[in-house]
Amino acid sequence: MKKNFWKHLMIIGAAVLGTVALTACGSGNKNNASGGSSASVAIKDEDKGPITIWTTSNTMKLNAEKWAKGASKKVKVVIVPYADFDTKLKQQVNDPSTAPDVFIVSRDFVKDWESRSSVILDLSKSFKKDAATYKKNAFSDIYARSLNEKGDLVTVTAEYPVGMMFYNRTIAKDILGSDDPDKVTEAMSSVSKWQDVNKKLQEKYGSKTKLFGTSADTLNMLSQQRTAPYVKDKTFTVDKSISTLFDRANMLYKDKMFTSIDDAEAFQAGFNNNAFFVEFLPTWGFSFKVAPQLKDKAGAGKWGVAQPTMSYARGGSFYFITQSSKHKKSAWDYIKAQTIDTKNLYETQKSIVGYPSSKVAAKQLVDSDYEEPLLDNQKVFSMYSKQAAVQEKESKDTVTKYDGAILGFIGDLIKDYGAGNVTKDAALQKLGQQVKSAYPDLTVKYNYK
Repeated sequence: MKKNFWKHLMIIGAAVLGTVALTACGSGNKNNASGGSSASVAIKDEDKGPITIWTTSNTMKLNAEKWAKGASKKVKVVIVPYADFDTKLKQQVNDPSTAPDVFIVSRDFVKDWESRSSVILDLSKSFKKDAATYKKNAFSDIYARSLNEKGDLVTVTAEYPVGMMFYNRTIAKDILGSDDPDKVTEAMSSVSKWQDVNKKLQEKYGSKTKLFGTSADTLNMLSQQRTAPYVKDKTFTVDKSISTLFDRANMLYKDKMFTSIDDAEAFQAGFNNNAFFVEFLPTWGFSFKVAPQLKDKAGAGKWGVAQPTMSYARGGSFYFITQSSKHKKSAWDYIKAQTIDTKNLYETQKSIVGYPSSKVAAKQLVDSDYEEPLLDNQKVFSMYSKQAAVQEKESKDTVTKYDGAILGFIGDLIKDYGAGNVTKDAALQKLGQQVKSAYPDLTVKYNYK
């Protein structure tokens, strides 16, 4: 599969969220969220060798080493390129001599690894008390994503990647008469309203200002509105939701609604020169995409955050322990410090203005009344909390182990379709062919007309 903008986004998401989770440092034995021993069974490390951790990020390596120093532990962090991570892990995870103690996967691969019961450790049995704490504190859809088909807790995560909408306050005042986040949300509350707002933009600014920063982030939100998984009962159906996604993509391209396909220079500069109005990003997007462009620059304090057109989530880093690990307790102490320890979750997410997987830490962030200077002193955690409630209520369990590849195929075909190189019917037919080629065991059906 050739590189595409959605794969680019998944790479960013995997690296950034993993980095976010590991920023909290210090001893994993301090600030224990469960208030007691982590193990409900007599689990001890079999030797004093290093905890081997597989990840895709060098920053994660540095932070894991920092954690190890504070906890008086040893770690060996193996950085594997994102494109090779899943394949290499599957090649080596079954052999105790090559398998890591801990590996961290993105949302698109979590379902696949949760099903590998002969490889991964059942956390709900091995660390029963901490597992109960995680269940008690985690947002419901985050907790559901952490379970295997039997309902066992087999993985945990640190952040709730709530989908938000970041907007340019100056443009909002010019075309809507107000930069109030509720007014912006109302103005952008449906795809049909996008066209109305885009018309106002053109009347005010001409073609130099676009509605969206990137097509990739907008389409990512739209792609998550499907109500059924891409693959069900070993069948991939090219359905009306996929056809609708292509129609909406065509509108973006036809009306030239975005500055760039992905994080190109024009998009980055746009935060400081009124090049675009809004960008749909999850909570981690603030520290990774928004803040670096605004800090000490003209756009600082001239942006805001509001509820998005549609509820969506993006990203997530999920921690697993292998059954063959000889350092299960230390591995869990490391993971627990990143994902369950309320104090660390609070401090980490506040430092990067993200949102934690724990409701307890989230409430503490809201109660802190923190105001973000780069967003005109907006109380961002209150905004996140408001959307988190919507997102959790509307959560749809549609993630499958096939999502990464299928979204990649769709992303490439949308670019070709948007450029006028292929018709929609031809693109949808090709999508089915690509999925069948990649997964011969699947049945492909077409039901989009």
